[in-house]
Amino acid sequence: MKHIIITFLSLLSISMTANGENTLIDSLWNDFSNPPASSRTKLWWFHGETESTKDGIEADLKAFKEKGIGGVVYYDQVHGKGTGAAPSMSPEWWNMLKHSAITAKELGLSFEVAVGNGYVTGGPWITPELAMKKTVYADTFLIVDKTSRQIINLSYPSPHFRDIATLLFPDSRNLLPATVLNEQVKILSNDTVIPVNITNKETFCGISYTLTPRGKGSTGSMNIPGKPQERYFGAKYIDYPPIGQLEYSTDSIIWNKAVDLLPIENNIGHKSRRRTISFPSAEGRYFRLHIHDWRGADDNYKSISIGDLKLYRCDIIDNLETQTGLRTEVTYPAPRGGNNGAVSIADIINITDSVAPDGTMKCTIPKGEWRVLRIGYVPTGARTKHGRKNLLGYEADVMSAEAADIHYSNYFKPILDTLTAVGARPVGMCMDSHEAGTQNWTDGFEKRFLQQNGYDLIPWLPTLAGYIVENREKTDKTLLDFRKSIASAITSEYYGTFAARCAKDSVDYTTQAMLNIETDNIANRGKAVKPQGEFWAYQSDGNFDCLDAASAAHLYGHNIASGEAFTDTPYNVSWDSLLRIANIAYCRGINEFAVCASTHQPWSDRKYDDSNSAHPYVFHRFHPDWHKSAEFWNYQARCATLLRKGNPVVDICVYLGEDPPLKTMAYKLPIIPEGYNFDVCTYPALIDRMKAKDGQISVDGGMIYRTIIVPDRTYISPAAEQKLAELALNGATVIRCDKGETVACRLKDAGLQPDIEFHSKDLPDDKLLFFHRTLDGADIYFIYNHSPQEFIQNVKLRSRHTDIQSWDPRTSDRTYHRPHKAKAVKREEWSGQDYPLHLAPYQSLFIIASSNPN
Repeated sequence: MKHIIITFLSLLSISMTANGENTLIDSLWNDFSNPPASSRTKLWWFHGETESTKDGIEADLKAFKEKGIGGVVYYDQVHGKGTGAAPSMSPEWWNMLKHSAITAKELGLSFEVAVGNGYVTGGPWITPELAMKKTVYADTFLIVDKTSRQIINLSYPSPHFRDIATLLFPDSRNLLPATVLNEQVKILSNDTVIPVNITNKETFCGISYTLTPRGKGSTGSMNIPGKPQERYFGAKYIDYPPIGQLEYSTDSIIWNKAVDLLPIENNIGHKSRRRTISFPSAEGRYFRLHIHDWRGADDNYKSISIGDLKLYRCDIIDNLETQTGLRTEVTYPAPRGGNNGAVSIADIINITDSVAPDGTMKCTIPKGEWRVLRIGYVPTGARTKHGRKNLLGYEADVMSAEAADIHYSNYFKPILDTLTAVGARPVGMCMDSHEAGTQNWTDGFEKRFLQQNGYDLIPWLPTLAGYIVENREKTDKTLLDFRKSIASAITSEYYGTFAARCAKDSVDYTTQAMLNIETDNIANRGKAVKPQGEFWAYQSDGNFDCLDAASAAHLYGHNIASGEAFTDTPYNVSWDSLLRIANIAYCRGINEFAVCASTHQPWSDRKYDDSNSAHPYVFHRFHPDWHKSAEFWNYQARCATLLRKGNPVVDICVYLGEDPPLKTMAYKLPIIPEGYNFDVCTYPALIDRMKAKDGQISVDGGMIYRTIIVPDRTYISPAAEQKLAELALNGATVIRCDKGETVACRLKDAGLQPDIEFHSKDLPDDKLLFFHRTLDGADIYFIYNHSPQEFIQNVKLRSRHTDIQSWDPRTSDRTYHRPHKAKAVKREEWSGQDYPLHLAPYQSLFIIASSNPN
């Protein structure tokens, strides 16, 4: 919010002189022609691959300054052996860090520091008690002949197991599954049959198994532009088919399919290899696994293995691991069976006080058949990675303010204090994407759940072990509340704590998304002063991670939307081709780049040998075309300068719902016509920051949307429904759209004129893109022709200003275009300004519309 106010007031102070000179435009042109250092691109500056030297530090930073880079983020990230690198926080390490910060200050470069050693937030100070956690349980079937005192061993095989609760409930149907395959069976070829040992005729309605993974997971894949469809698509994502089926038969001759066996995708960092699936009852004398498509679309896999197979005689929770936050992936509606074997809340008895820490239960239990469920939590085992080896350790609990605070105090705070003492105080702390996998519990989480949802979680804990409690509808509702509570805790306790510590220490906080965990990545990034997205060099048509970051900036009142830029660029990619994806990021709302990355070069006569690295970070002084890079960096500075002026203009906000993980899912987006830009929002921003004003949607912090769109396949709680109804009642336009619907007619019917009227092919790899910012007295349009063809067309700008100029960010050329002075018209008759737009393939242009005082 601070940044928006400063920018807006500074522009208000610019007025037109008595002789008619437009000092607003002159000021904008001066900044465009001579971009301030604060607008210049920063580099992630990686140390730790090899030794750091003072000469190399000085040479690196001087080269950055000479070519037009604005600053660096000092980041210990190691992908090789780290030969010659000093241990983190050793005397030598401190000397190199201080010399880096002091030299950067002397050269006029900004200096920031990464949040941790490697990524992302952990180290030796994070004990198992402060580490990421997951729920586990011990499940025991007990037959009691007569009411008696029972002594049972419920121990869990982990020294770090901590109790949540132990529950007792009747089980006259033996709810435990039948284990029919203990060992792991390796599958080497298609059309493999694995018999299931069943001695009698049985009816089953659920299956679970462990499986070695295949390919990248869906929620870890970046969303890329494309038309809406039934199933998820993403960057480098493979939608694997089922690996086979569970089949059943009465005669072992004719076989029927009971259920598809779904693959387990290799989500970055998740630990769950188990898949649990519910299906309508299947009765048979014989059962088997028929594996016939395990390789799917990826021939790189030589084998997979399946094992620990269990078949359920009662109905279970479908997709249990995802429902309980142990794995994240896109799921699709499927038949799930009934409520056979559901546990009644009234029958659940809390016997937690009867269990000793070693797992010994001593309790008087009535006659009958009972289930004893001891549920607790253990560390997930997630550890930091790609850092200097001496400071690697457990990842901090992402639902714990204490863990976040301890990490800040042990890593960034000593750096901040030390560099401040030598007169080279860092201006910011930067957090990379969090890729340490899932977490679904933290100390005292049940208390947070009660406070947030208004009911006690403890009687519902059997749902975390797969039991249906009461019925499917109530179970699903509880597990949704469970996942939402996880997401809320991550936002407030983890991101909120880092934000508070940075604010207290007066340093900017930049953060990216959290992958493969039940979280709200719009709200998370909203905690940062600079929400950050990422785009990779191979993503030639861009992605929606940048949109998510820009949306967070707009929704939560931040003027800077940052982007980790050009990740994994190889040496042979040209500067011009990189600017194409840069322009897409600008058109998503990004207005700061932090480039990934530059590996520190310690020597003056040779490059650090990164030829064998999977990640050769190429933006350094030994790049073959480094001498040609100045205009590449200057272009970015000009664009960032203008794209921070005034306030963003985005017509549409798309509501993503509240079922985490929450980020833009391209396959579910409505078809938004050309000429409109859109943001995305989630429940916290909808409820707490939006209100209807003058027929539009006003957001705390200054953002204005002309409509909110609710796509199909979006979960909307009663509270969200009430808020949407309130917005509509007070004059805002709320549009609900069907699957794959084009909302052009809806927008037209609501009187929402395009921000720019034009027509292009509107394909991901061939379209016109733009971003619009407005200030008192002028409109700034950044327009980019993402196409191999010329764009020649008269376009119409939704601007009242009649004095129009075009500024070329590549050449700094300035062209004047003065149409006939518009007649005074009524608001409802006004339609905008015509402009003859001519763009070469992949050319960008700023169009500046202002009011001439003459």
